[in-house]
This record gives sequence, C-alpha cells and structure tokens, in this order.
Amino acid sequence: MIEKIAKVGIDNKQQVKYMSHENENIYRILFESVNDPMVLLKNGRFIDCNAATLKLLAYPTKSYFLNQRPSDISPEFQADGQSSEEKAEEMIAIAVQTGFHCFEWNHKHYNGLIVPVEVMLTPVMMDNELILYAVWRDLTERIKAYEELRRSEIKLRTLYDSTSDAVMLLNEQGLFDCNKAALAMFGCANQKNFCSLHLADLSPAQQPCGKNSTELANRYIMIAMAKGSYRFEWMHKRVDTDQSFPAEILLCAMEIDGSPVIQGVIRDITKRKQSENALKESEFRWKFAIEGSGDGVWDWNIQTNEAKYSKRWKEMLGYTEDGILPTNDQWLTRIHPDDLLIVAEKMQAYLGGKTEIYVVEYRLRCKDNSYKWILGRGMIVSYDVDAKPLRMIGTHTDITERKQMEEQVRQLAFYDPLTKLANRLLLRDRLTQAISAGKRSHCHIAVMFIDLDNFKSLNDTHGHVIGDLLLIEVASRLKNCVREHDTVARFGGDEFVVMLNELDVDKAKSILQTTIVAEKIRHILSKPYRLIISHHGQSDITVEHDCTASIGVALINHEGNQDDIMEWADAAMYEAKEAGRNSIRFYN
Repeated sequence: MIEKIAKVGIDNKQQVKYMSHENENIYRILFESVNDPMVLLKNGRFIDCNAATLKLLAYPTKSYFLNQRPSDISPEFQADGQSSEEKAEEMIAIAVQTGFHCFEWNHKHYNGLIVPVEVMLTPVMMDNELILYAVWRDLTERIKAYEELRRSEIKLRTLYDSTSDAVMLLNEQGLFDCNKAALAMFGCANQKNFCSLHLADLSPAQQPCGKNSTELANRYIMIAMAKGSYRFEWMHKRVDTDQSFPAEILLCAMEIDGSPVIQGVIRDITKRKQSENALKESEFRWKFAIEGSGDGVWDWNIQTNEAKYSKRWKEMLGYTEDGILPTNDQWLTRIHPDDLLIVAEKMQAYLGGKTEIYVVEYRLRCKDNSYKWILGRGMIVSYDVDAKPLRMIGTHTDITERKQMEEQVRQLAFYDPLTKLANRLLLRDRLTQAISAGKRSHCHIAVMFIDLDNFKSLNDTHGHVIGDLLLIEVASRLKNCVREHDTVARFGGDEFVVMLNELDVDKAKSILQTTIVAEKIRHILSKPYRLIISHHGQSDITVEHDCTASIGVALINHEGNQDDIMEWADAAMYEAKEAGRNSIRFYN
C-alpha cells in the first residue's frame, strides 16, 4: 500500500501522519470528511483527492481528475500574468524550500469556469519520495463580496461627489471625509488638507447671534444625535481667504461600521440671504431679486383673501400666466393632505407672533397632479391700526431635488440596497422602540431569525445574479406574511429577521400568534422558486430552485437587550438547523 498524508481542518493545520495498513479505513474516512478540498501530488501530478475537491471543480469522478498536473486544471495564465505551468513550479519550489507555502491560485471548473482558491501547500518526504499535499479554500464568495462592496462604494462616491451641496462626515476624532463640493466651498486644495482641519477652522469665532461657534456647533451636533437630524443656519468661512458666508446645514446621525457618525449637508445660501436683505430694503427690489433667482413670489391680502402669484410661481407648478385665479385658495387647495396640518401650524404661529418668520417645507400639487416639494417663506409687510396683519409677501423655492437627495441618503443609511428591506441599523432602532413600547403595554414581542437552507448551492451553481433574484423573491414573500407595523429586515447574506410587534399580553396566546405566522413563513418560503434572467436580444434564462428555511424565534415581554434577543433567536435558528432544517424552534 502506498502510504498517504491527509490534513484535517484548515485553521489548525495539524498533520495526520501516514497511516499503516490497519488504519487505511480511518484515514479514508477522515480524508473524505474534510469540508475543504484536499489533494496529494507526487512527481508533479495529482495522486489523490477528496470528495470536496471533486465538488468544488465539478468533476464527475476521481478518474477524470487524477494523474493531471496543476497546470492542466488551470487557465493558461494566472491573475498576475504568469503562465500557470511556470508559476506552479515556482510555488512548489518555495514550499519545498520553506516547508510550507500559502498563495492564491485560479483553477478551472470542469465546465471551464474560473474558480479562485487559496492554496496551502506542504511537502513531506516519505521513503525518499517527495509527497506534496495541498488544502484549498474557495475564494469565490470573498471575491464576490469584495466586488460588491467596491461597486457599492463607487456608486456612493459618485452620488456623493455629484451633488452641488457640500457634504462632510465627522466622527469622534473630527472630520474624516468630504465630497468635491466641500473642497470648492471652503477653498481647500485636497481632501487630506481638509480632513486635517478642526471645525473651528471653518467658522468665524462667533456666530451672528453672538455665541461662540465651537460651543454652538457642539450643541447642535448633540441635538442631531438625540433627534436623528437637525437643520439650522450657520456662518462659515473659507480657509483660503477667511471670507465668511452664510450656509444652511442639515446634520444627520448615522452609524458606519458600528461607530456613530454625523453627516453634514451644507448649502451656501449667500444668494438667498442677499435676497432676504433686499426684501427688507424694498419690496420691489426683493421681488426682483427673488424672481431672478428662480423662486416664485406670492402676495397675500389677509383681509380679503386675495392673492397674487408671480409668473415663476405659476411656471413652477406647470401653469401659464392666466392659469391661476387670484385667490389664496388656489394655493391652499394644492397642499398635500399629509402636509396641511404642519403648514397651518407654521402659519398660525407666525401670524400669532410666536415666530419671527414664516418658514415651512411641504408639497404642492402641480397641474399634472404630481407633487413638488416647496420651501415656503413669508413676512407680514403691513398692519392695521390695531396691529392686525393686513398683507403678507413670501417666496416659494422648489426643493424637490434636495428632498430626493435626502431620501437617497436615507435609503443608503437604513435600507438594504438589494431587497429594499430594513438593514441592521434600522432593525436595531425599531427593536429598541418595540422594547420600550412593550415595557409600557406589557405586550409580547417576537423576533424570528430566518436562514435559508439551500441558498449556497444556488449561488455556486448559477452565480450571484440568480442568487440575488431569489433573495429579492424571499423578501417579497416575507413582507406578504406580516402586518404593516411589523418589521422585515435583511440581516446579511441569506439571513433575514422578522419582528412581530404588539402581540398579546398573555404568553400562551402570543406563542400561538407567533407560531401561526412562523408556520406561514416556513410554508411560503418552501414553495418552489422560478427565477428568470432577461438579456436584451437573447432568450430568457429560467432557473427553478427549491429552498427551505430554518426559523429561530425569541419571544420576549420586556426582558433582555437588543444583543440578547438577537442571540436568543440565532441560537433557536441553529436548533432548527440541527433538527433537520425546514423547521421552527422557540428559544427556551
């Protein structure tokens, strides 16, 4: 018998010694049970391999694989441009010289596809013959994840740099990123120089209100972290000229890699401020300046309810000069129903003297029944003898593009880009709210951790495009299984989380409610999937796939924190896996 060497496990790299004839069966069982592909080489050719090797490269039997050289099952050239034959000899030589060598390699699938692997190569002398054994680790998923991340970062950076507003990111150490608009706005040569600045370098020592800029900035950051976002006006200065300019700032709190981050979106409002100053000096000059900047002007007689609208105001909503009647109702009846209350509150607060200026953001209906986001501003310009307001003049600014940009940023921060489900950050926020609500109402909450049982084989066989289609379909099925106020989130990869809110106060009834929903989910996810890829000018490709799910459930009242609850649901899911999959287990 030719004695062999096997290697059990990648991480510990412990060698299984060459075995005697009596231990041949034990050796074969160990060799074949290793999850990672293992091969033995002698005189530059494969003399043995395990089942994981055949599975990775899709060889039907060992007879098709053995007696080949590494270059026979590899593309002609490796990723660095070196020929596979020459590089294989080089890697073997290094392993023989050093006793162990680890490197990356491209093999060929039996059908010709490229399979990237990490190779751990160890030489052993036996009976004066050199035996090489190699352990492979499939790098396909790692490379795919890296490419996905790289593409996502490119898209985000493109969006980041395409906006005309300055955007910068701050963490506990200070500025660490910005877009091109920020460099231009603050007169900074490059991002490295910009990120070396302190916040105090970007503002005058005091704001127009007389307060210290650094202290006020820290206060506003704390408000944004507490509320999630905060909008305010600010006086900035350029670093190259020390010239000050007014800005409108939106601070948004978010997390990046688990760390708190503040995003600041800064718009130079110099022109807007100049327009507002012109309004104070002269109504005529104010109207002229606003019309010239592209905003619409309205003039409201409060006593008679008559109103005049500028040409630009009408054009903004898609109307001609004669398309709008001179009444205030022409504006009022176009406000989006969901925004009526906030507009009314802002107007009443201003007319009642509670605020110094009327400013509100809301949606107005256009002629084609679509809605535009409007920033409305106004001031009372005349009073009667009893100090009652007679006349009010204001502007409308189309901020639809800015709102769309803010929504895009929100989607990137809180939603999974593939399935459009809530991501981990949003899930944690909703779980926190649900726990707080449960403490008040004593209602139970159920958190389900769902893992697809047969997803990896689909990706390995048909690629990530088909895999993505299945994940999208799974997301759709899950949303159809729960109520609107429940939460469905993608936790990562093929893992999903469903959170059921406001279950019964009674635990037994809550278990029954949860079981019904979980069983519905298990049943609907086990139905066959028919996935279709369409290519322009080519026939559609249809892939049918069966995929079940293992579901772990944590039922809570007000006990545990977020991490505890997720760990409980995850542990229950693994119990479902061990029970044979396609099953449901509650955490006990």
